[in-house]
Amino acid sequence: MFLSIVSDLQLWISQLQNILFSKMHHVSPQDYCIMLIFVICIGYCLLKGRSI
Repeated sequence: MFLSIVSDLQLWISQLQNILFSKMHHVSPQDYCIMLIFVICIGYCLLKGRSI
């Protein structure tokens, strides 16, 4: 059962990577940095709210 979950997770991650690489191959490094900062801020807010 555990191996099935891991396998499904790896399949999902690979599908997500394929979608991202096919859609975002034209994105500039500055856009990547902006997206990364945005994701980090959202993650920080979610984790900060969870600890309260």
